[in-house]
Amino acid sequence: MGALCSPPTYRLTYRSEIKAGRRDSARHKLIVHTRFSRVEAEALIGRQVRTKLAIDGVPAGAVGKVMQLDEMERDAFDLIIEWSVLVHGKRQHNWFSKDDYHQQLAEVEELSTNA
Repeated sequence: MGALCSPPTYRLTYRSEIKAGRRDSARHKLIVHTRFSRVEAEALIGRQVRTKLAIDGVPAGAVGKVMQLDEMERDAFDLIIEWSVLVHGKRQHNWFSKDDYHQQLAEVEELSTNA
């Protein structure tokens, strides 16, 4: 019998948007983010990724590496990416939920050094 997998963990964010400063025209959104399991997160440590869009000063197309995982809730993890570019002279790190990882990043194929 195979190993049991824990069900996905979700982070809920409630966002209220007000159009043109009118409180009576506010729209409300419930945003659900899926987090990684420990096994999923650990399997991605060391993986190289590329941004699909600019993120917090990191330009689109920049390459980064999955450096760590961070337990945000019990048995629910985000990945920490360290970017190869400097932002304001410092190495930038960003946290990604499972949804954000798949929507905002593309995995980079490792180049073989065997000729």
